[in-house]
Amino acid sequence: MAAAIVTQGITAIRDSLKTLVTFVGVTVDSTAFAVGQTVIDPAGDVSTDRLIKAATNTNVDSATFDATMSITGATEMTNKTIRTISVLNGSIRTAILSRSVRSLGIGVISGDVFTIGVRVLVTDAS
Repeated sequence: MAAAIVTQGITAIRDSLKTLVTFVGVTVDSTAFAVGQTVIDPAGDVSTDRLIKAATNTNVDSATFDATMSITGATEMTNKTIRTISVLNGSIRTAILSRSVRSLGIGVISGDVFTIGVRVLVTDAS
């Protein structure tokens, strides 16, 4: 019989992960990811095509948290299309923990103000 992680253990893992996920980043880079790509924008280091901010980590339930950042279209990513959303353990593009690539981007225009991020879920695979 496989051992299961009790809710307290899952919550402890969730809380430990929150200490690792300290930044959220977005880029216009739609390059498909592979094991060898270790930055949030593998197609190139163009600082105006990415935005990295401190994460706001909010508990959803005992196993889940949201790592988010806010974007103000008037001053950030204006007239760009967000193609990747990443969580990082630092404010530099190489501190990536996970990156999601979107084939349909999220357009940002000057009047936009919104929150974007990643939902992190701890599951028991035993």
